Amino acid sequence: MNRAFFLCIIFFTSAAFAETGDELLKRADAAANNCKDQRFLITMTIEGSGATKVAKLETLEKGGEKRLIRFLAPGDVKGTTILMDGQAMYVYMPQFQKVRRVASHAKQQGFMDSDFTNDDMGSITWSSAFTAETLPETDKAYKLKLTPKPGADVGIEAAELTIDKQSLIVLQIDYLAGGKAIRRQTRANIKTFGQFVRPTVITMENLTKAHKTTMTLDEVKINTGIPDNLFTKQQLERAQ
Repeated sequence: MNRAFFLCIIFFTSAAFAETGDELLKRADAAANNCKDQRFLITMTIEGSGATKVAKLETLEKGGEKRLIRFLAPGDVKGTTILMDGQAMYVYMPQFQKVRRVASHAKQQGFMDSDFTNDDMGSITWSSAFTAETLPETDKAYKLKLTPKPGADVGIEAAELTIDKQSLIVLQIDYLAGGKAIRRQTRANIKTFGQFVRPTVITMENLTKAHKTTMTLDEVKINTGIPDNLFTKQQLERAQ
């Protein structure tokens, strides 16, 4: 067989089976949610403005769509509970003793004075709200640029993701405004829990000022049988 013809066959065959950005993004979402449920105990450390704040919280997730966050300490936020169910977000604050829905415009506010926004904490998957295009990759990582789908209820202009080729874990997220990165999330200290791979240190850095928030996963439990009814507004009201 003619060598040039053979190389053309390889080229066009590879191109035909090359993943699109959207397909790769879906696979990364699946890798992060490849279980029935997961539970994390987290230490959140906020550093900036010459001060350090530390909080303890518990996060429960189920089905790649539902998340419940409970603050365990310190005392001034203890008992605060946030529920994410699809696009809906609810918060219970002990001082008001009432469950309130978080308005769309408030999703970009800082989450409990941290560098994470309410939307960051509520978003479990990317592919439902963003379109992805591939960027030049490295030997070890894929790179994607994400832009919101028409009508998507998100508060960011665009984002760039770095994804580990082996585990499909998202290692870095740059949040863009005006074409420039204004915040950067990094995920490190990757560990294996049975068949599941998870980052255990997640840092959000504000690139416009000296301020950052680090979440350290002190405990990870996967597939423990978390009941569905925990992830409802009605249960949130009854539990308080």
